[in-house]
Amino acid sequence: MRLLIVFLWIITGFTTAVVASDKGHGFGSWVFAGLFLGPLGLIAAAGLSDQKLREYIRRIIDPSLVDPIQANQRLLNQTDLYLDLPPKLLKGSQTNLGREAQSFSKEKYIGDFLLNRDASEDEIWRKIIEMFDFRRPDLVYLADQTKSKIISSVYGGKAYLICDSGGKRIALVYAKTSDDGQDFYWKIKIY
Repeated sequence: MRLLIVFLWIITGFTTAVVASDKGHGFGSWVFAGLFLGPLGLIAAAGLSDQKLREYIRRIIDPSLVDPIQANQRLLNQTDLYLDLPPKLLKGSQTNLGREAQSFSKEKYIGDFLLNRDASEDEIWRKIIEMFDFRRPDLVYLADQTKSKIISSVYGGKAYLICDSGGKRIALVYAKTSDDGQDFYWKIKIY
């Protein structure tokens, strides 16, 4: 009888680890939890959140992720699309942006373009609207040029803060000098 209980306890420990592993949690730590807690460990593993499903749903919702998920690919911590820091060119302009630069986080990259360094503000605006029209048509009618502003950086770049008619931030378009120094390489990130 004791042998049967020990055998079932070991099976419960490994079953607990398999259930936790299928949900994106560590196999090894849940083997020990299952062996130590027995059926209670299995119940705890069944109640865990499904990390793999959450990551998969996030990848489906986020259109900027283009890499397909492979069957053997580990889903967690595999993407750096979400940035927690402002772009380097804004570090010198944080006093101009105030709280806007400090709360700059988790924006989405939607595109980039190259323009001459001497391009006028209207030329930059037209190119931004063209990119919006191509990638995010819903933003074309929200963007208001009179509320948007260009910010120069001490690092030699520029940033264009795109706002709607109420002054709410829609996107940040920032530029770095190209390798030849003749052009600006602009990137668009949505808030």
